[in-house]
Amino acid sequence: MKIFMSDNILNIVKDHARRYGMMTAKDAAKLVYQNVFGCAHIMGNPDWKKYLADEYESVTADITAQSDYIGNGRCRMPLAKAKGLNIGNDLLEKVCILSAERGGESGDYTEKMEELIEAAKLGELPFE
Repeated sequence: MKIFMSDNILNIVKDHARRYGMMTAKDAAKLVYQNVFGCAHIMGNPDWKKYLADEYESVTADITAQSDYIGNGRCRMPLAKAKGLNIGNDLLEKVCILSAERGGESGDYTEKMEELIEAAKLGELPFE
């Protein structure tokens, strides 16, 4: 397994695009959002705990599913891996809350998105 520890957002997105051939510009924007704000995106939904529980129940446990470093000291862990490791929904909720509470700066998000937009215009990314 390759461990990718660069915090350069362009390198992280390029790496994800190489590994996930169907990655879109929307996926890249979501990755940048999570890099800056963690799980805050789901906290705006009043039913986020139910959504998380439903999604957790819907996946098949897979301890081999790869977690992805997304920079800024954050990573994405597939729910299938969490289930394979027997990490229950209560702990996942706590991790999401801590991730969102860590916060981020909107200026950081804007700066990183501008970097990706410029790279896409220059053809450095496989999407517009």
